[in-house]
Amino acid sequence: DRVQTGVDRAATEAAGSSSWVSGRNLIIHGSGRLNQRGYASGALVGAPNTFTLDRWFLPLSGRSLLYVGGDSRRIMTVDGTGIRQVVEGVNIVGGTYVLSWDGTANATVNGAAVSKGVPFTLPANTNAVVAMRGGTFTDVQLERGSISTPFEDRSFGAEIVLSQRYYQVVFVTLGFVASAASEVVQFPIALRVTMRASPSVSLLVNGTGTNAVSANASSPTDNNFVVDLFSAGTGYVQIAGRLFALSAELIS
Repeated sequence: DRVQTGVDRAATEAAGSSSWVSGRNLIIHGSGRLNQRGYASGALVGAPNTFTLDRWFLPLSGRSLLYVGGDSRRIMTVDGTGIRQVVEGVNIVGGTYVLSWDGTANATVNGAAVSKGVPFTLPANTNAVVAMRGGTFTDVQLERGSISTPFEDRSFGAEIVLSQRYYQVVFVTLGFVASAASEVVQFPIALRVTMRASPSVSLLVNGTGTNAVSANASSPTDNNFVVDLFSAGTGYVQIAGRLFALSAELIS
């Protein structure tokens, strides 16, 4: 039920997907394919602006996203409070854009209601907040121009790389002996891709050993990121198998 304006949709699809330029869709995971955070369908979030499936976040606490399907494509359902994705301004050239999607949900861009395939204007180099509300949706596509084209099916690997600019999970193996509480050990993390900005660091899996630890980030570079690891007390700390989440997500 996607809408195409200005030209006959059947005629454009008959031309074949090779007719369309790759990279035209500015939405990442418009079909909800990647789930790095392991978000469970229908799980209520405990805080505002909590991310669910990659790049999509719920602006209010106590809300949830429902989905069916898998990594090839998911059909998502959200209530009237909506779910959002912020398109980074560096990817937006000022001018005419269209938003298209499959499903019954309504959409807004920067708070203004938009219809499927109906053109609107975006300013250059300015973040755009796309929100889906009150229904089902998948295959969300934001593209430059006045015509909505067939959904761009990127490879799963390409979608992962695009998403890791904003969020990535890394594996670290390290052990050290702390002679005092709050002793700091620094170690580098190789970034999978260069992130949008200096990321925040959180521990997904705590290490085993004498002491739990906390971590914060410092000294980002294009390829590496230094983490400060703080011991909770004296003794040996083992962090083999620890997972760190690095986040440079956008919420506005």
